[in-house]
Amino acid sequence: MLTPKKLTFQLEFILILLTIPTTLFCQYARVYGGANNERAYALSEGLNPATDIWEYVIAGWTQSYNPRPCPFVIGVSRRNGAFDWGLIANDTGQFYSIVKTGDGYALTGYICQLGPGNTGADVIVAKVNANGEFQWGKIYKGPADDFGHSIIKTQDGGFAVCGWTYSFGADPKPNILVLKLDSIGTLQWSKAIWFTGTVLGKDQGFGIIELPYYPNYPNLRYAIVGRTQIQDTFHYDAFVMTLNTFGNPMWVKTFLGNKDDEAYSVVVSYDTLTIAGWTNSVPDTFANIFLANLLAYDGSPIWYYTYGHSNFSDKVGDDNCLALNTPTTSYPYRYLISGWTTHTPGPAGSADFLYLAVLANGTLYWARRHPSSISGTPQQDEGYSVLRSLADRIVITGWSNNDAFTQAEDFHLLSTPLSGFNRVCTARDTLVRDSFMTPSPALIDTALFGMNIENFTMDRVTVPVRSFCAGPTGGTGWIPLPPGFELKGTKPIKSGGSITAIDHYLFALTGNNTRDLQRIVLIDDEPTWSIVDSVPLGSKNKRVKKGACMIDDDPTWIYILKGNGTNEFYRYNIQEKGWEVLEEPGFTKGVKGGFMTLAKIGDTKYIYAGSGSNTNEWKRFNLSTLKWEPCKPETLPGGKWKIGSSMAFGDSFLYLLRAKTNEFFRLKLSPQPDPPGFERRASLPLENREGKRKKVKEGGSLVTIIDPDPPPTPKGVEPVPWFAIKAGNTREFWRYDPVQDQWTQLADVPSKKPIKAGGCLTYSRCDNAIYCLIGNNTNELWAIIDPDPPLKTSLIPELSSSAMDRTLPKELQLFNFSNPNRGEIKIAYNLPQKIKVSLKVYNIAGKKVYENSDDCGFFLIKELPAGIYILRILADGYKAERKVIVVR
Repeated sequence: MLTPKKLTFQLEFILILLTIPTTLFCQYARVYGGANNERAYALSEGLNPATDIWEYVIAGWTQSYNPRPCPFVIGVSRRNGAFDWGLIANDTGQFYSIVKTGDGYALTGYICQLGPGNTGADVIVAKVNANGEFQWGKIYKGPADDFGHSIIKTQDGGFAVCGWTYSFGADPKPNILVLKLDSIGTLQWSKAIWFTGTVLGKDQGFGIIELPYYPNYPNLRYAIVGRTQIQDTFHYDAFVMTLNTFGNPMWVKTFLGNKDDEAYSVVVSYDTLTIAGWTNSVPDTFANIFLANLLAYDGSPIWYYTYGHSNFSDKVGDDNCLALNTPTTSYPYRYLISGWTTHTPGPAGSADFLYLAVLANGTLYWARRHPSSISGTPQQDEGYSVLRSLADRIVITGWSNNDAFTQAEDFHLLSTPLSGFNRVCTARDTLVRDSFMTPSPALIDTALFGMNIENFTMDRVTVPVRSFCAGPTGGTGWIPLPPGFELKGTKPIKSGGSITAIDHYLFALTGNNTRDLQRIVLIDDEPTWSIVDSVPLGSKNKRVKKGACMIDDDPTWIYILKGNGTNEFYRYNIQEKGWEVLEEPGFTKGVKGGFMTLAKIGDTKYIYAGSGSNTNEWKRFNLSTLKWEPCKPETLPGGKWKIGSSMAFGDSFLYLLRAKTNEFFRLKLSPQPDPPGFERRASLPLENREGKRKKVKEGGSLVTIIDPDPPPTPKGVEPVPWFAIKAGNTREFWRYDPVQDQWTQLADVPSKKPIKAGGCLTYSRCDNAIYCLIGNNTNELWAIIDPDPPLKTSLIPELSSSAMDRTLPKELQLFNFSNPNRGEIKIAYNLPQKIKVSLKVYNIAGKKVYENSDDCGFFLIKELPAGIYILRILADGYKAERKVIVVR
């Protein structure tokens, strides 16, 4: 056996394309379902034009809305997994596969209608538009049971379906079923295919794809994978075959082992086919996932390997369990595989999501496991479909029956960065790679036949959504972060400690009379805090202490008030790793209880800051002029503002929480010269749920999950809530509803020590989490994804892509853009076939400054002068434009 070589690489600084949402690396796990069982098998992605929200569309079956399992499909927000729409067919059946079309989605599976004349299972195809509205449904009926398992959209605008049939072909059945449909589901031809030989057995098609045009092999059109009982009736063998335009086989290969071997998914990359499945034959003790890479023209083997644990079973089971990735320097793998593994401590039969990244030569790059065990009791979680999202995420769907999160069996959705590292739920696994079986030719026969076609409909349904990850108390939503997330300062966090999130980083000040500036990269394979720099000593030779605070200005700068009785104000360039001394705010007293927030008024960004030194002074820093300005009103409301006060900005409002009094105010920020004054809002309650009265003290913090520079809010979307910690030796965590003007106490932070000096909140758009620094002479850090009651993430406006993203055909995928760019510009693309692609670059005056053409899958521009450019890519009917910024 060969142990895969561990590959290490340096993550490039992520230079984000301006038109891509800032939530590129969101990590979340969600479950969807009612009181009874549902399972998900299929996954797709698209833009909902009704809401302007990118969605994941998940399909399978449910038993929560009818006494019998019914075909079921839902749409959820790509940003945070919030439920959007659901459709259900009211007859027994399942959806197995989904494909994106130009105006929506097509699904296939089977349905069993009740009533006279219905003999059992029939193939179904349903069409849903991009808004989640049912368009049409077709039932393809034979005299016995027939099943659709995989659907694709064909280049002629129609569809192709593969599955198996008990109605047609030679006995014994089932036989492989292939249907060719037009764009509205009309049957163009239908074919039954079966293997011949010494033993006739069960033959089933699980996955189908359409092949690109090969000039020397113009008749090749489709490839199908599945399983057959060609050797005997006691075990299955995996197969792959190609078909011509009319469904006639061109060549067939089988993988003949001594136990069960099944192939489920196939992808094409230029002139090679890669097949994913699982095998019990190599080795013959436990099931292992396999990949086989063959030449598309004739099935000649190139490489074939298995991947699995030595003492546990690992499987896949869907036509989209295999996906392609365009390799980059940071993410050099070619293949993504999703499945499940029994590598779970606890009772037999439990399983976890398992997902793998494999290089183009078959080398295993990494393996991740997403466990659902809680309190030491693992449950069953099976991953079926994997998607390499256009938002640069790995997304997996399947099902879970973990009753800590679900009500029975539920749809399960996992979203991770391209590193595959989910800092909340994922474990790293070491799998063994071994050789797979050499494919052998096989003989087959076919029959052409017809099917009766009827219509069916689908109804609207609403589906509950829950967070999948929880803390040790089971349902609080608080996440105890792994050891790598413990801060690493020269001292524990204490007075002056602060935290802020910027892009895919968290930065923290240790405070505690140190100069430590710490950082963690959330998308690293093994995130670890490290001291990246020291805050300057300044003219007074002082360290960071009481009153220090920090705020970020995405994507380059973090701003720091040192506190410790000074007015010192700095900014740190996270790209250049350098400090800049800025103009001081000039508070009459040095900062000892400072608080800041970033706000935007019109086109200008400001940092609002209060000294918190027993005064009501506050000022704002203009990020355009780098000058401090007086605020309007000129002073904070009420009397003195003390250490522990905080403020946050969102939805055009500045909210302020006053320490020692718990008073809460808001101010509408406006470009008008005389904005309205402070508005008194409901105070943060002194009394908690146990009846104890506590004031906001040092370590108190306020945060909102609204982007300070948000896109336009969709009509009817309510403001998002604010969250606060009291600190003052408490663990209290509160939610404020700006519509109801009401506070609600949520689950306490389950930290070892209560929150005290150095406590702080920040919201990371990278993974949609609120992080809580405990302070109190500890290094504890906690995160919360879904407070209880929830964050109401369904009300968060989607960070919309550019108009070009919305009109971009799925067949042209663009990756690895960098903004701003300080060196080479790398542009990777993916097309369904190898054709010449033209790249032209224009400056903002419209002058063409660069031109090239190639068919190798990427372009590399060595150097351009500093400026803003438009990249235009053209390829035989496909086109895309992107803005690129070059700085020096």
